[in-house]
Amino acid sequence: MGSRAVTAALAALAVVAVGCGSSNGASSGSSSVQVAAAETSSGSAARELLSATPYTTLHVEVGFVAGLEPSSLALERLGERLGDLVNKPGGVNVTLGSPIAAPSQSVWSVADCLALERANRKSAPFAAPVASIYVLYMPGESSRDAQGSTTLGWSVSPTSFAVFAQTIAMNPPAVGSAADLEGAVLVHEACHLLGLVNNGTPELCEHEDPTFAAHCTTPGCLMAARSFTWDLSQGGTLCPACRADLRANGGR
Repeated sequence: MGSRAVTAALAALAVVAVGCGSSNGASSGSSSVQVAAAETSSGSAARELLSATPYTTLHVEVGFVAGLEPSSLALERLGERLGDLVNKPGGVNVTLGSPIAAPSQSVWSVADCLALERANRKSAPFAAPVASIYVLYMPGESSRDAQGSTTLGWSVSPTSFAVFAQTIAMNPPAVGSAADLEGAVLVHEACHLLGLVNNGTPELCEHEDPTFAAHCTTPGCLMAARSFTWDLSQGGTLCPACRADLRANGGR
């Protein structure tokens, strides 16, 4: 499937922009990546999620803890951007579920998110002809925040990711709205499941950041580690190298 062996494969997201744990804070205008250890790469199912066969439709199931209903604009952006990237003749559909109950805690680990997914996810990751991604809106903060980074979201499994809605709301972008940032976080994390960068979807030319694994060296790319120049409208923009990688691995 082209997935490379990695010891740290779950990407975290920082304030100011999507995808990175920042040690400098929002005023720095830059961000860096925190990567969490995982048994299975977040991009190990990339080709199945990208290609037209054997799964002709991509379903996105969105679960949210009560009180954290996602922005409709952010979900629209996610559906639109995935529709541009994946090669699914049956299309991409995004479904918002009912509110779910969660344990009363303020700090969450990847394992905690995975447990909540297992208790509430309705859609099977792969049930031909449908492939499914699960998105979970979490309360509180990530366990990584206590280590000095601000995490907006992270991959949970090869077909799921979580976002920390309250953290996003408390860290609006310098340009654009909180919904713009929320949408960009969703698209960024979805692109990690699609194997970017060089994490399940091989790179055609060298553009993976040597310092921040699974991120792009192109300034302004949605998958770049430093994102203060990102255009958050339309769910963010991927650079030509990232687009070419996805296309070569079965995408559009």
